[in-house]
Amino acid sequence: LGSLLHHIGTSAIMDLLLRLITCIESPETRRAVIEWLNENQIVQRLVDCIVPSNDEDIHCNAAQSLCDIVRLGREQMMQMQDTSDPDPLLTTMELEETVSKMLNNMFELEQNESVIVNGLFVIHTLLEVRRQGQDGGMNDQMASLDTDRLSQGINNVMAAIVP
Repeated sequence: LGSLLHHIGTSAIMDLLLRLITCIESPETRRAVIEWLNENQIVQRLVDCIVPSNDEDIHCNAAQSLCDIVRLGREQMMQMQDTSDPDPLLTTMELEETVSKMLNNMFELEQNESVIVNGLFVIHTLLEVRRQGQDGGMNDQMASLDTDRLSQGINNVMAAIVP
């Protein structure tokens, strides 16, 4: 995993990470891969890539990977509804500690426009509320568990933003 992240500036590596999360058909194997990625701190390591000392390509691909983790985790949560355990990668992304680290990278280190822009891209995604029905349209009904999980994640993000 460390070798993959060393080359996160290459879009093919970002695509490979996305495929590891999405293209495994067996739910048990998919869950095992997601748990392995979480145990190996993929989220924290991607956040650590968005620092001034790295190139813009690294910032962009790490941010896009983090946004994909959020969107896919939330999509999975809404599809599985009450039967699913929370996605560990999404849970880690939504932690106040993770968002605080991103904000620290953006504003406490040397000022860098790419770090700020890509960090804001991730935070915007964390604050995004999208509810899609099976036909692709908006779905007014969201399971109460989904609403609770989404609210908790957004509250954690807000707690990091507003001290």
